Amino acid sequence: MYSGRTISTYDASNNVLTYLYEQWSNGQWVGINRITWTYDANSNELTVLEEQWSANEWVNFGRGTWTYDAQGNLTSFWFYGWVNSSWTPSDAWRWACTDSAGNYYAYLGYNFTLARRLIVTGVASQSGNVPAVYSLSQNYPNPFNPSTTIRYGLPNRSRVSLTVYNTLGQQVALLPNGEQEAGYHDVQFDGNGLSSGVYFCRLRAGDFIQTRRILLLR
Repeated sequence: MYSGRTISTYDASNNVLTYLYEQWSNGQWVGINRITWTYDANSNELTVLEEQWSANEWVNFGRGTWTYDAQGNLTSFWFYGWVNSSWTPSDAWRWACTDSAGNYYAYLGYNFTLARRLIVTGVASQSGNVPAVYSLSQNYPNPFNPSTTIRYGLPNRSRVSLTVYNTLGQQVALLPNGEQEAGYHDVQFDGNGLSSGVYFCRLRAGDFIQTRRILLLR
């Protein structure tokens, strides 16, 4: 018997555009949750809108916005809740990327000490196909459960770190970390043991830093 289904759409760069969760009720699919994303020309996320189905219509639930510096590095993230028919900022979701090591901090009136947990993953390299620039692609699939593929490109041999953070700025996964050859590299990230929600994947290769938002839904 049917219970639930998800439907997602993607753009040409594999950035998720829409996510729809429905449940089977009284002989038909009924909307439960809907999420919509927008991106800039570099595939950096700009906005996310989450809605819930209530009283036969989609009702606002949450909204997120991102800002970046001239190099495309994430500088802030704000989450807004729909309260009394207006968007209300929540300080608990504000992000900043400030220090020279590329560490993230979530501001709740104090800085977090990042918690670290190593998750072993598989890495596949395609060094024969060398990109012209550094890049971190959107993971696929996204949303995912429980695993997803993360691809990045290195135009030169580089020292690489790929890390995943939760929304509190705590590091939950340490992926490739060390010297890697030029080329495209695919990483399988396993979210087993993590709760559903938003996470941030950050690639650092030399002076290049780029962050992607990934969504684990169980």
